Amino acid sequence: MKLIVAGAVMLALWLLNVSYNLDLFYTRGAALYDAGWFAWLASHADAWPMTNPAAIGGNYLSIHMATLFFASTPVLRQLALPDALRFALLISIWAPLLWLAFFLLLARLRLWPRIALALLLTFNGLSLAMLGFPHIEILIPSLGLLAIALLVRARGPWSWLGFCVVLGLVLSIREDAGLHIALPLLAMAVATGGWRNRYLAAAGLGIFAGAATLAVQKLTLPAGAEALGTVYLGHPAFAQLSIRTVFDRLRYWLTRRAYVFVPLAMLAPGRTPAIGILVALPWLALSLIAANQPAGNLWDYYGFPLVFAFVWPLLLAQVASRFRLRLQLAMGGVSTALFVVVGLLPFVGDGGSHDRAPWTHLVPPSETRIRATQAALAAVPDALLDDGAASLALDHSEPWQNRIDLGFTEADIARASRFIRFQTHPAYLAPRIDALQKRFPTCTPIVDTALETCVH
Repeated sequence: MKLIVAGAVMLALWLLNVSYNLDLFYTRGAALYDAGWFAWLASHADAWPMTNPAAIGGNYLSIHMATLFFASTPVLRQLALPDALRFALLISIWAPLLWLAFFLLLARLRLWPRIALALLLTFNGLSLAMLGFPHIEILIPSLGLLAIALLVRARGPWSWLGFCVVLGLVLSIREDAGLHIALPLLAMAVATGGWRNRYLAAAGLGIFAGAATLAVQKLTLPAGAEALGTVYLGHPAFAQLSIRTVFDRLRYWLTRRAYVFVPLAMLAPGRTPAIGILVALPWLALSLIAANQPAGNLWDYYGFPLVFAFVWPLLLAQVASRFRLRLQLAMGGVSTALFVVVGLLPFVGDGGSHDRAPWTHLVPPSETRIRATQAALAAVPDALLDDGAASLALDHSEPWQNRIDLGFTEADIARASRFIRFQTHPAYLAPRIDALQKRFPTCTPIVDTALETCVH
C-alpha cells in the first residue's frame, strides 16, 4: 500500500512539473540562457568536452562540469521528441525525487501525515523561487537529500549500491555538488558526537570528489573553473565590495528573501539545532560578496544549497533520539507562507520568482501547439529570434539570430527579414522588444502557436 501511494504521488508531481515546463517552453517562452541551452545539451552531449550549440559556441564543461548530460543524451535520444520536451521529462524529476527524500526521512510517521509533511517541505519557499527557471542545479538538493536518506537507511549491499548510484548522480550535476552535500553530512557526524561513522566517510568522499572535479576542470579545459571568480569573487577579486554594497545586500535579503532567513533563524535556540545554521553559512558568505547580482541576491536556483540547512531538524532526527517535528513543520509552513507574501502577492515584492502565478501554468500545451511551434521554427535562416523562439531552434539557428537580452546589432537587424517572438515576454526584455517593434512594426500571429512573426 505504501509503495503504491508513494508511487502515485511521485507520478502526479512529475506530470505536473512536465506540464508546467512544457507550458514555459511552448506558451510563455523559455529563457535561452539557460533553459533552452540545457534543453539542447541534455540530448547532444556526445563529445568531450561537451560542445555548446553553434548559436552559443564554446564548450559547457569549462563553465560547469555537468557530466550528467553525458548520461542523459543516449537515453533521451531514444525518444522521437523535440529537445524541449525531452528536457522537460528530465528536469521535472526534481520535485518527485525531493518529495521521495522527505518521505523516506519521515519514516517514523504514519502514511498520510508523512505524505502531507513531505509535500509541504517539497514546496518550501526556496523550491517555489526556482519555478519558472529550470536549471539543473535544482537537482542537487533533490538527489543530495535522497542520497542522505538512503545512507541513513543503508543496511545491506543493495541499499549501499543505491546510495552510491544516487551519490554519483549528485556529483555529476556540477563541480561543487560534492561540497554541498558534504556540509550537512559533516553536521550529522558532529551531531552524533563521533568521528568514525558513515556520515563522516560520505562527507569525505564528497569533498574529495568535488576537489578532484575542480582540478580536472581547471587543468584540462580552456578557461576552466573560472565561474567562481566571474560570478562570486569578481575581477579583480573583491573589487565590488564595500560597506554600502554589503549593507544593501543584507537589507535586500531580509526583505525580499524573508522566506529563507526567518526559517533559518528558527534554528538558533539550542546548541544542536544551531548546527543547521552552520550548514548555510558558507554559501551565504559567498553569496554576500558575489559580484554577480542574481547570485548575490539569491535569485532563482542560486539558493539551492540552503535547502540542506532548511531541513536540518529532519536530518538531525536521523542521528539524534529527539525528533523535532514541530520545529520542522513550523519552518516549512513559515517558509511557504513568507514566499507567498513576498514572492506572489501584488505590490509587495518579486521574492526572486520568475513566475508570479505558477498555478495558472499547470495545463500542458496541446500536441497541436507543440507540433505547430516546432514546424514554424524548423527553417528560419532569415529571422531574428527572441529567447523563447531561439530556445526551440538551437539545432539550426546561427549566433546572429539570437543575442543575449536581445542585444542585436544593426548588422543583425539589416540582415533579417523578420523577427519571430512569443506574444508574451518577460518584463526585463520589454525595452528591447519595444525597440525592435519599431524596426519590425507589422506583426501577425502564427496559427496554433503562441508565436508571432513581425516584418518591416
